[in-house]
Amino acid sequence: MDLAKKYFLVSGKVQGVSFRYFTLQTAMNMNIKGWVRNLRDGRVEGVAVAHEEACDSFFTKLKLGPDKAEVSEIRVIDLDEIEDVIEFDIKETEDGPWHEI
Repeated sequence: MDLAKKYFLVSGKVQGVSFRYFTLQTAMNMNIKGWVRNLRDGRVEGVAVAHEEACDSFFTKLKLGPDKAEVSEIRVIDLDEIEDVIEFDIKETEDGPWHEI
């Protein structure tokens, strides 16, 4: 079975509430590879690489987020190509999104 490659963009109160660390722990617990980072505009973006069912479960958990988070929207798109990922990382904050949705 092929791995799904998904880009996600999360809006709401998702910075200053440990959302990236929640995402990291959730991904590691679910054996999902990829990355997550803050954007300077207050959103969080990332990439998840796993089987389709695992990605769906992952995004369901992200919608809940950590206790102090208030997720208003998660937008997800399928990616055709992604660089090889061997674990799940937190990347440095960026000015704009990596991918356009």
